[in-house]
Amino acid sequence: MNRKKRNRRIAAAAMAAMFSLSAFGAAYAGEWKQEGGRWWYQNEDGSYPSKGWQEIGGKHYYFDQDGYMLADTTTLDGYPVGKDGAWITEDAKAAEAAADKALHDNDANRAALEAYRAELLNGSYQLAISQFAVLDLDQDGIYEVHFWGSHEQRFTQYFMYYDNGVKKEEYLPKFAFNGVGNGRYMISGLETGVMTGMVFELKDRVVSPVDSFGYLTAAYQAGNVDEQKEQQYQAQMVSYNVVDASEENINRYLGGNGESTGLFEEQ
Repeated sequence: MNRKKRNRRIAAAAMAAMFSLSAFGAAYAGEWKQEGGRWWYQNEDGSYPSKGWQEIGGKHYYFDQDGYMLADTTTLDGYPVGKDGAWITEDAKAAEAAADKALHDNDANRAALEAYRAELLNGSYQLAISQFAVLDLDQDGIYEVHFWGSHEQRFTQYFMYYDNGVKKEEYLPKFAFNGVGNGRYMISGLETGVMTGMVFELKDRVVSPVDSFGYLTAAYQAGNVDEQKEQQYQAQMVSYNVVDASEENINRYLGGNGESTGLFEEQ
């Protein structure tokens, strides 16, 4: 038996055993509640799970120390959870991969990928493109691309999407992409002691600003509204993988029906 597969099976068995023995493995009748874009679960007796796992409706969910469900990430004990927060078993991974493949098997996506590939390989950006990421921000079956590079010591980055042709949003060097989630992405940056950021949404093939924040880091005080706003958005978002902009990678991830570069936690 393949050693890696054997280890995964052992880990899955250990996980199942943990659920059967742990207090968090018991199922409680209760209801899901949402607060600030994050989900938590109230048990029938009014309590809520935290710092561990709980089985709810036949699925297993992980809750942080404040009682919020983790989603689209890897838990502290090393197990992947999906967009819905449920533990991703090997069977669930296969089903999710098949569903993702079917979602992106369409002519509009292939047209977008062909246009992206041409932009990265032949585009006139006057910059050396260093890295890129492929993601489907709004899960509409058409991939988008985030890429960046440098020209004469100037760092530049773009968010590239498709609507009957390639469209691009360019961002200043001081900003960095800090996460994606729920059809949105956030950029932020620190300059001369001021943290500023913006949140954008991709909807119906149009990118629109949603919110912004800014505060003096040196004058930060507990309860700062913009600091809290930034933290709330970060809690709703995840990071994603980037790859080197080699011709091999461009053809791999942007060829055929495309391939997401994946979430950072999946590395």
